[in-house]
Amino acid sequence: MSDWCILRTSGSKTLRLAETLRADGYDAWTPVETRTIRVPRANVRRTIQLPIMPSYVFARVYHLIDLLELAAMPVKPRRQANEPSHASFSVLHVHDKIPLVSDLSLDGLRYIEFKRTPRKKALEALRPGSSVSVEGGSFGGKKGVIERSDLVHTLVCFNGDNFPVKIPTSLFHLNDIGEVEALMGDAARKRAA
Repeated sequence: MSDWCILRTSGSKTLRLAETLRADGYDAWTPVETRTIRVPRANVRRTIQLPIMPSYVFARVYHLIDLLELAAMPVKPRRQANEPSHASFSVLHVHDKIPLVSDLSLDGLRYIEFKRTPRKKALEALRPGSSVSVEGGSFGGKKGVIERSDLVHTLVCFNGDNFPVKIPTSLFHLNDIGEVEALMGDAARKRAA
């Protein structure tokens, strides 16, 4: 992974800038939190997204030359001619140098973004003894066997571990194999008995 440079924009344009840059093929990101708010004078709730760090957008360094050229233009054109222009932005400079942020340094912001995002409920609980792999989170890419599951959380034993781990059910997808023999943990002991 490469480093990131920091773009500055108006606080109210943060999400729009990140979105339009991504749509034009730039690798750009800003940490976002999701909130459910009540609409004033109505008994309606709606979900909105807000930037965790208003006015800051991170972009991969390999786009730096293009971003410097784009930032210098008075009107920031899009790659598609019929699209509205990018929000006004600048590339952050400190003492005439462009600071770079390592990918690892952004893990703290990614964790905050994860914590401020509401958990999705799964459509159905997973069957104990089924083989699963985790799509995201700190267990992303690992495979394990389900001990117990409901719509919110699932207890999983991963290969080589003797204790179950509690993971949101929405992060799972079943392997093509479907149901397999549990290889470890309480489920394995119960099946062996």
